[in-house]
Amino acid sequence: MGKHDVPAKGRVKKEAERNRGAHAAKQKHINPLDWVSGLNFSLARDALASAVERLRPQGIEVHREYEVNLQSVGMIGAAALTLLVLAMLPTKGVARAILFLIPLVLIGFETLTDAYVELFSRDFFGRNVLISFAALACFCLGRFREAVVMMLIYRVGVMIESLGRAKRDELRNRLHSYASVHCVAETDSGTEERDAALVSPGDVIVVEAGEQVALDGVVLEGTSELDLSRYTADEEPRAVEVGSSVASGAVNLTERLRIQVTQGYEDSTANRYVHLVDQAAEKPGAAYGFQTFVSLVQPVLAALGLILAFIVPIFTGSWQTGIYRGMLVLAVASVNPVAATVRLAYACGVYRAALRGTLFKGGSALDRLAGASTMIFSKTGTLMEPDYTVTDVCPVELTPEKLLLVAALAEGDSVHPIASALRQAGRIGLTHSKDVKILEEVAGRGISSLFGTKHIYVGNAAMMEEHGIAIDPPNQKGLILYVAINNDYAGYIVLQDHQRDSAFDTLEELRILGIKSMVMLTGDLRSNARPIASSLNFDMVKCEMSLEEKAAAIDYLEESKGSSSAIAYVVHQEDELELLSHADLGIAFDVLHSRKAMEKADILLMGDNIALLSAAMRAAKRSVSAAWINLAALLGLKLLLLILGLCGVMNVWLAVLAETVGLAAAVFDCLYQGK
Repeated sequence: MGKHDVPAKGRVKKEAERNRGAHAAKQKHINPLDWVSGLNFSLARDALASAVERLRPQGIEVHREYEVNLQSVGMIGAAALTLLVLAMLPTKGVARAILFLIPLVLIGFETLTDAYVELFSRDFFGRNVLISFAALACFCLGRFREAVVMMLIYRVGVMIESLGRAKRDELRNRLHSYASVHCVAETDSGTEERDAALVSPGDVIVVEAGEQVALDGVVLEGTSELDLSRYTADEEPRAVEVGSSVASGAVNLTERLRIQVTQGYEDSTANRYVHLVDQAAEKPGAAYGFQTFVSLVQPVLAALGLILAFIVPIFTGSWQTGIYRGMLVLAVASVNPVAATVRLAYACGVYRAALRGTLFKGGSALDRLAGASTMIFSKTGTLMEPDYTVTDVCPVELTPEKLLLVAALAEGDSVHPIASALRQAGRIGLTHSKDVKILEEVAGRGISSLFGTKHIYVGNAAMMEEHGIAIDPPNQKGLILYVAINNDYAGYIVLQDHQRDSAFDTLEELRILGIKSMVMLTGDLRSNARPIASSLNFDMVKCEMSLEEKAAAIDYLEESKGSSSAIAYVVHQEDELELLSHADLGIAFDVLHSRKAMEKADILLMGDNIALLSAAMRAAKRSVSAAWINLAALLGLKLLLLILGLCGVMNVWLAVLAETVGLAAAVFDCLYQGK
């Protein structure tokens, strides 16, 4: 037996192994019969996907955004001029078809390329696929001029959308200019320009007059004025001196400042503000949510167009008419432009408001404010100026100066406006807070502190009654604060606050804008709160309330409201921010230096002016109405065009032109809603 001879059994065995290998190899390939029978469908699908990936043009996005530039405008102009010249030439037949292919390819090359990409990305009803198929079908029907005009108008519509996005980006870039990327920092060898992201808290930066503050900090040297109008919408400069806090994004107006950095770049006011606005602009509201449902219409219309073009003529015999009407349906089937205008309305509304000092956290905040019917206000700091004035001090045994000093010390480092007024009147600062231990601070009641061996209570009558301290209520107007030392009544202090100048006008404008019910919740005495509520025409006022009672009142109003309306709660003080979660919509103002407010509130009014509230509501109503009107108008126009086209009244190119004009009007409305 030769060296390479194999016994019969061995040959049979090896042949069987080869057969099994061949069978396995066949299984890896796809038999066309298996496709028909449904076998190995997953293998067929994977093979098709692989083929698609190989055929897909590289470097082209499925939904790219065209830029409006000289090249694109020139291309449209060249195609239009070529079309005009060809329309006047007395050509016929194949020669005419070849000549009209020139402007069709010139103006439609990118659209056709994108249609090719959409097809191989399984977006069979993409807008480029639909318009390309409609244009090519019209061209094949001998309607050369109409096919070119259709593609030309479509490209103009795409350019209009690009103009809208460019305007949105312009607003965004203006906002991003708030966050300076460079600053001048002090070093051991002098000063040098640095990347703001590389400067740490504790470092010192120098801001010359006319320059923008790059990072949050505290003034170490210099006296100047800051322009904060980009945040607060207030043209009045804010004076700063040594010890004053400054926010990044403010513009230094008069003198050189040395500032010790307190927050890094990522946590700076400007960067956080810009980041929050960018996030909000990407969150469209209810109109866009409705549009996503309407987007289901696109494949339905596309299927209808194909049926009209290729199924109905089988029974009617009118192939030219059937295909033409089917192409009209395909040409107006896309709802992508509708979605674009709705998103644009919300995004531009968010950016415009942010550039005027109002931050909406997404389109839903715009929706809720535009649809609010009830607005609840806390009294202190919102309707009234946040600054209190001590008008009288009436001790029992101590001197007025000592009683005032005891009350001021008890307030320690409380951030409440009353505490600030007492410290200012007692001529003490926050440096004394290390000697005081605050035991309890109850909103709407008062404060309990330990100063050395003395237990001090400073609060209203409800607090004194709660601790069993007998008082002698005076017959005086204003906010009465009672003081007790070691449970012994020591006297009272009278404070006055002042109604904001713009409060009445703002509330009246809110009523005009759709607020049906105004509610005031306050911890103040009934005798103080009711005259204020009456002068401002409030529908309801609740007095002497704790935070828990305010929360319960908001919950009650929430339960009793209609499902289509919203309740907004407006606050100024940080200790009431937790209440915002109880309302449909939480609004906080004068929050430029409040990190907590930026986290808790749905709408941030950066300035200390209640008039910003009515301005915010006007902006919300404009944006939301623009979104809904454009949605309804464009869909209504689309339906009208379909009806006219199916009745034979409307040409395909006229339908595309009408849609483009409607789109242009919608984009213009979105961009100039705030003008």
